[in-house]
Amino acid sequence: MLATRYSRQRSRIVAAAATIAICGALAISPVMAAAADEPIDTSSIEVMGTFPAADFVAEAQDLPPELVASLDTDLGITGEEFIAQAEAAVQAVDVVDSLESAGVDVLGSRIDGTTLTVNVASDGDVAVVEAVGAVPVIGEPTAYVAPDAPLKFMADPKSTFYGGQGYYVEIGGNAFRCTSGFNGFSSSGVQQFVSAGHCLVGAQGQVRALTMSRPNEDNAQLGSALGTAVPGSAALGGGYDSGLVNVTNASVSTKASLQTWGNGAGAPLSSTPLGITGKSETLTGAPVCKSGSSTGWACGRVLAVDALVTIEGEATNSIVTTACTIEGDSGGPLVSGNLAVGVTSWATTDVPCGNRDFASGSFPMVSGGGFEDVTSLYGSNWQLAITVPAPAVTSSGVPQPGGSPITGSLSGAEAGSTVGLYLDGSPAPIATSAVSSGSWSISMASVPLGNHIYRVNASTGFSKSSSVIVGLNLARISGSDRFAVGVEISKRLYPDPAAAEVVYVTTGLNFPDALSAAPAAAIQRGVMLLTLPTSIPTSVRNEIVRLHPKRIVVVGGVNSVSQAVYNELATLTARDPETNEPLIERQGGTDRYDASRNIVRTAFTGLASASTVYISTGANFPDALSASAAGGAKGYPVILVDGRAGNLDASTRQLLADLGVTSIRIAGGPNSVSTGIQADLTAITRDTVRLSGATRFDASSNIAVDAFGGSNPQDVFLATGLNFPDALSSAVLAGQVSAPLIVVPTDCVPTATLNAIRNFGAENITLVGGPLSLTANVLNLEEC
Repeated sequence: MLATRYSRQRSRIVAAAATIAICGALAISPVMAAAADEPIDTSSIEVMGTFPAADFVAEAQDLPPELVASLDTDLGITGEEFIAQAEAAVQAVDVVDSLESAGVDVLGSRIDGTTLTVNVASDGDVAVVEAVGAVPVIGEPTAYVAPDAPLKFMADPKSTFYGGQGYYVEIGGNAFRCTSGFNGFSSSGVQQFVSAGHCLVGAQGQVRALTMSRPNEDNAQLGSALGTAVPGSAALGGGYDSGLVNVTNASVSTKASLQTWGNGAGAPLSSTPLGITGKSETLTGAPVCKSGSSTGWACGRVLAVDALVTIEGEATNSIVTTACTIEGDSGGPLVSGNLAVGVTSWATTDVPCGNRDFASGSFPMVSGGGFEDVTSLYGSNWQLAITVPAPAVTSSGVPQPGGSPITGSLSGAEAGSTVGLYLDGSPAPIATSAVSSGSWSISMASVPLGNHIYRVNASTGFSKSSSVIVGLNLARISGSDRFAVGVEISKRLYPDPAAAEVVYVTTGLNFPDALSAAPAAAIQRGVMLLTLPTSIPTSVRNEIVRLHPKRIVVVGGVNSVSQAVYNELATLTARDPETNEPLIERQGGTDRYDASRNIVRTAFTGLASASTVYISTGANFPDALSASAAGGAKGYPVILVDGRAGNLDASTRQLLADLGVTSIRIAGGPNSVSTGIQADLTAITRDTVRLSGATRFDASSNIAVDAFGGSNPQDVFLATGLNFPDALSSAVLAGQVSAPLIVVPTDCVPTATLNAIRNFGAENITLVGGPLSLTANVLNLEEC
């Protein structure tokens, strides 16, 4: 049964018996009314805006598709409607607060879609509520009635421990699975996440992450040790259900985003994580969604806010919702749009999800009524990690040391936000600026003379935005797979298909055939497309049809590109006007080295530029990839050798003589091409230089600097040095635009590469491959 408690003149609902499982939602409660004869000053009351879903189409496109599917399944609304209603709920909180501040006797409020309803005590307040665009109702709102069902906290005790979205904790010798809520930081910058207090009261030892492929997985595994519960942070009862966990494992990085579990109940990272941009109270009727290690991603509507509910003898302030929640979801995040609103606490135990009497509760992040919440519990000792927007740069031109300041704006900046200026990949800013009224300005007075790579990023507390490179144009070429990347490069090279002279086709499952073919394709004004050995991917076939090439060269033997694929390609190329035979040929050999020599002999014989060659190992790809781009730009062939051999083979020696080689560049160190081969090459021409480095990435930079250092290329291409497909096709592109191709790690840019880019004076940096190949850190030119 329900009782009523009054605090700060705001009514609260209390469940006296343990008959429901709490999943709380935040509500607005009444304050003391103004005197009857006191006029209400309406000048400071915020007016409720309009929120047509059509205005939020662009924002909805950034929502994870799985989240949109859950909204459709659980709430019957679109992504645009979700954002519109979430925005309306946020403004409604401010409208109600301003009504109360002006003296309106607000008894309650709720949001239906984007319509705000306000309960008032008297007829005299009706006109004021109508004037702010809300619907007035005289009298108390209908009290939330808890389902007549047992309540239980949503921690999931297990005798066997699971891995995944949740975490594992021991309490009193028993093992529990709960779900992490929102990530954040202590006042000193230590990573911490907030979760349910009943998951952490009495927690012993290390809290462990769980590795899961789906929610509620039976075969989950223990993952990384995270750290321990923050002493004294766990609170349960008296209105509270919250606790903090230190994440002190240096190998674990927390993110200001939520896993949305695929299509509601899929793999935790099979959908795009949802970024958190702040925290807020909410309203009855608002749409909300939760993430949990038992039910995954589920959405519902708020039934009540600031409801004091008793579960298993413990009272907790709650946001009550219809979002499906079961054991193991405890501690998980509840959101409205991109805003953090609550931490999962309880749910009904004998009412199935989807039943109209089902309810779940969350401990609020913010209580508009001044009741118990995460914010008041921890104060300045804990701050929410948020996704900070990237700063916009409004100043024009390339910044100069000692010159005009770099200026810009920061949309949606929170109080205390700053923008920092970073030079040449440095992890620390050289200068900072506070953000005032959304604007910032950073002086260049302290910047040392010389060429620099400038970037800026914004910070709010310990949360940082992605970087923005100043004075450089950064772009990415990507596709759904390795074959699609090659197609995108082809389209970029030849928007006019008639300009392409030849299409080289090679296997996308191995690299040797393509390493020598890339510079050949570049000098012949062609493209390189990848294929499967026994079938042509649809995207590749469509691109060949678009190009309708004058000639096709199939690289490699039948094990690389089958005869069936060759025959199909023959139907896609032009035909000889005299014989009507398809203009297609296969260039292969007895092995990768023989194939390399045959490609070089066919494409480069008679060219004066072929007097300079690159020699590279055929056993690995990074060295030759960078050489291929340089070779395509300069007209230099790339010849593969067995770099492990003690001496240069006779066939390569003969090819060098036939080409009239007078200058040789060895790509890679002695582990790639032996000192014995180097000695034989030096005997052929004294102008033999080894281009190497401590790593494959440094070697790639040195190859690029050797080839392009004096030409000040305006373009630089970056590809991963840990896999070959992206770089194979991009070597042709880089070669044709006379730009270096440098291979880099997946998640950062080496110092040597940054130095090369700076010394080139390049203006355009293009990443080849998607975020799994080269992350946002590479796009931001973050130094390794």
